Amino acid sequence: MERKTMILLLCMAATAAYGQTDGETTSPADSLRMDSIIHALPEVMVKGQRPVVKVEGSKLVYDMPQLLKKEGVENVYDALKLIPGVTDDNGTLKLAGSGFNVLLNGKHYQMDAAQLNALLKSLPASRLKHAEVMYTTPARYEVRGASINLDIASDSSQPDGWQGELTGAWNQNHEAMWSERGAFLYHHNKLDIDFNYEHDHGKSYSTTDETSLHALNDGTTHDIVTDEAQRSRDHKHLWRMGLDYAFTENHRLSLSYTGSYNTEHAREDVTGNVTAVNAYRTKKKMHDVMLDYQLPTGTTLNAEYTYYDTPSTQRLTSVLPTGELHFNTDEHQRINRWKFHLGQEHSLAGGWGLNYGVRYSLTNDHSWQTFTPTGDNTAANPTDSYSRQNEDIVNVYAGTNGKIGQKVNFEASLAAEYYQPEFGIRIES
Repeated sequence: MERKTMILLLCMAATAAYGQTDGETTSPADSLRMDSIIHALPEVMVKGQRPVVKVEGSKLVYDMPQLLKKEGVENVYDALKLIPGVTDDNGTLKLAGSGFNVLLNGKHYQMDAAQLNALLKSLPASRLKHAEVMYTTPARYEVRGASINLDIASDSSQPDGWQGELTGAWNQNHEAMWSERGAFLYHHNKLDIDFNYEHDHGKSYSTTDETSLHALNDGTTHDIVTDEAQRSRDHKHLWRMGLDYAFTENHRLSLSYTGSYNTEHAREDVTGNVTAVNAYRTKKKMHDVMLDYQLPTGTTLNAEYTYYDTPSTQRLTSVLPTGELHFNTDEHQRINRWKFHLGQEHSLAGGWGLNYGVRYSLTNDHSWQTFTPTGDNTAANPTDSYSRQNEDIVNVYAGTNGKIGQKVNFEASLAAEYYQPEFGIRIES
């Protein structure tokens, strides 16, 4: 089965820099007026000669070292929560109550939310220079909706040699969780090399009591009262290595590699009207390699490859009011994704700019789930399933930005996307 889709997207953003003229630095009061979601300004934001936030085009640019000056923040994830309007909703960061995209040095990495959050928590806050808040993200950044671009590039003004820091954490609830992190940076002339590693490990324990009235399709109802106890043991490894070489100010080559390896052993014991023992084991592996080349002509070449593999096994023994279940489950998901980008930017007269480019991505998702009976299954017996999905996406975009008069910064972009999926599903009884 094939389906072809064409999507057109128009993004427009305008900001008014009140009283701002060319060459002037926006004052804190002028800049903060642009952020309509701020209700109470921190004291640090109204002191000193250097503004904490200013308007640049359609972006609000926060000076993170200034914002972090009086805060005991260790990693980039926690630093994000200090930006006005950013909140943490049970481990999910939101901007003005809605989700947003996170960009690293203007690049969007092919990671899910959990992997990206883990990476942000592994990066020290001392590496963060600026945070660019965009409530409507221009098409050249590849994402839609709101986003925050984090500038974590090394400081070329630092002396040559190595810098680094080591941190550790201990979180004690019912069981203990431990975390060790190391971050190292090497700078020499035009070369920067960075390395980050984080190891999280420990145990967790939780209980759940459930009372329900369960109705079946045959019209019967069952009173279900259960007590559940969940125990797990986790090991998580995350590492990132980056290399950046600046030939000149606008001529730069960057290479980064991010990887993770997580193992989890969990067991669930259920007693009551329903009894069950469910043992679960999984391993998650992720590798992401990105190469980025920026030329003095405004041309950008980018290539990225991501590999994600999640095998897991489950052993279930359960007695239900309607029967019994005894089987082992083998689940597996394997994803390969390639992405290529060619972009061009021009600086025009009068402070205007023009940008355009094309992106292509190819994704292969191969998943399967099989069941092996380990006893007499008197309830419904699950069926094996296999699926394969390929996606081809071509995205073409163009945009412009500039100033209207002395008070309004304007940016508009147009994107067209061609999407062709191909599915294959097989179910075996």
